[in-house]
Amino acid sequence: MAQRLNDIVDAGHSVFFRFASEMNGSWFPYGQDPIGFVNAWIRCITYWRNALGSNASKVAFIWSPNSGNGYPYPNEAYSFNVNNTSPANLANLKVLDTNNNGKLDIEDDPYLPYYPGDEYVDWVGMSIYHYGTQYDSTVGSWDDNSIPVAGKFEKYLNGDTTDPTTYGYAPFYTYFASSTGSKNSNGTVVSAGSKPLIISETAATYHFAWIDPTGKPAIQGSATRLEIKQAWYEQFLTADFISNYPQMKAVSTFEFIKSEEATWRDFTVFGMAPDPDPTSPNFTADANGVASALATYAQSLDFITYANVTSSSSSSSSSAGSSSTAKSGAVGGNYGVGLYPVFFSVVAVFLAGLIF
Repeated sequence: MAQRLNDIVDAGHSVFFRFASEMNGSWFPYGQDPIGFVNAWIRCITYWRNALGSNASKVAFIWSPNSGNGYPYPNEAYSFNVNNTSPANLANLKVLDTNNNGKLDIEDDPYLPYYPGDEYVDWVGMSIYHYGTQYDSTVGSWDDNSIPVAGKFEKYLNGDTTDPTTYGYAPFYTYFASSTGSKNSNGTVVSAGSKPLIISETAATYHFAWIDPTGKPAIQGSATRLEIKQAWYEQFLTADFISNYPQMKAVSTFEFIKSEEATWRDFTVFGMAPDPDPTSPNFTADANGVASALATYAQSLDFITYANVTSSSSSSSSSAGSSSTAKSGAVGGNYGVGLYPVFFSVVAVFLAGLIF
């Protein structure tokens, strides 16, 4: 990896490197292991920086958890096992139990236990998604096409103490990107803040078919693909939002159509992806409607400084859990940006004042 990074920099590029993302989630093998994660992060970043030498200033290492809504994400493949009494697990529980009530629950902080320290982090990032408003427990899936409620993105980014069950309570932006910074429950400074922020994954979901339509009703909700996605990006790509969150310097959209939980989902904004399932109803994502609407909208935004798309095809699959964005059945275009090494399909939009 160090050699690859050096080769990219030597070719005249700068690199955003998002390493071990969504570590607070329960859908990756390294998830919900704060002690192991922090040790691995410090070891790897130290090694890579040393190996990069003078090129280190051209590589930004991004620490990027999942948004805290739903934390600690129970009943997933790698959910923390509170019944495991091994010394390592008990040590992790002590770190994870930030409210000191002897268990891991919604009131525990979803970010601070996993932070490796300002010295080892160049940028902070976050995955933020709109899946709908209706979770159907009978099928274990979000499954409605609904317009995101006003302020949803902001509440995911910085918490909502009035409705922490829905949005999470921990103020991520305040913790790491504002000058306020953060302290743990013992009063020890975790971060001095003022880190530049990238929204490293975001999308608003359009559910277009059931994976198994047998006995299922029609997908609920009358909102169109354009209405859903437009309402989402117009929550955070505004002058007022940038003014309130000036350290947000870039946004990456998640450009996949894939199966997740019980539905086929279109996360895309730019371009189209093919029908991923030949047995599902014919579906072609509008190749121009959403992207054209965003392009028109962006012309009025003087804070957008760079956005680029290249189009070589790719696909990926994994067995990650239902809260993850890296799940089975993914099909999408491989989109890249000049400063961004492509590890999954994204489009990045860079905002004025990019610090790099």
